[in-house]
Parts: sequence; structure tokens; C-alpha cells
Amino acid sequence: MKVVYSLSKGQLLSLDLLISITIFTLILAILVSQISYNSKEIIELREQNKMLEESYRIGEIFFREGYPENWNESNVEIIGLATTNRIDWNKLKKLENLGYQRSLVLHTKDNTLFQKE
Repeated sequence: MKVVYSLSKGQLLSLDLLISITIFTLILAILVSQISYNSKEIIELREQNKMLEESYRIGEIFFREGYPENWNESNVEIIGLATTNRIDWNKLKKLENLGYQRSLVLHTKDNTLFQKE
């Protein structure tokens, strides 16, 4: 009895298999590249939002009166430059006299703009 194997049925490498593997690989590569691109974009947006929030907080110094309202270099807790919705020249000079290092100590971490630590 002779056994004859037919090559037309059950072939391991067919043209259909090669095409499907190629399409799957292309789709997978596109998907991975899009995920990588989107993650970089999300990180950039988070950093941009963080900088915007910080700039708004720092900008509030011009619209607040500070605490206490008539603060000076020795009793300031929250720095503010406004008096009756205008920038007060005297408070601006007090901030200049306060010095850079002292104003850094009063820098905010939460909702208040400048606060003692």
C-alpha cells in the first residue's frame, strides 16, 4: 500500500498566511508608534498645564492685598501688591526691600501665593 501526500492541502507557508502576518505586523507597528507619540504629547501637556497654573498663582500677587493688609518686611505672611484694586508703589518697594531669598521662603506650595514656612 502506497501513501501519497498531497501538497495542495494543509501547507504550512501559504500566500494567505504571509499576507495576514504582514498586515498584522503593520497594524501592530502603527499602534505602538501611536501609543508612544500620544504618551509624549500627554507628558508635554501636563508640563504645560503645570507651568500655566504656576504663572496664574504668581500673577495673583498683583491682585491681592497680602496678609496682613499693610504688611512690611518683618510681619509679611502672604505677599500682595494691590491696594483698592491698584498696585501700591509702597508695597512694591517693600517687596524690593524684602529681598530675593526671603521672598523664596514665602513662595507658595498650595492655594496661597506666598506663605511662610
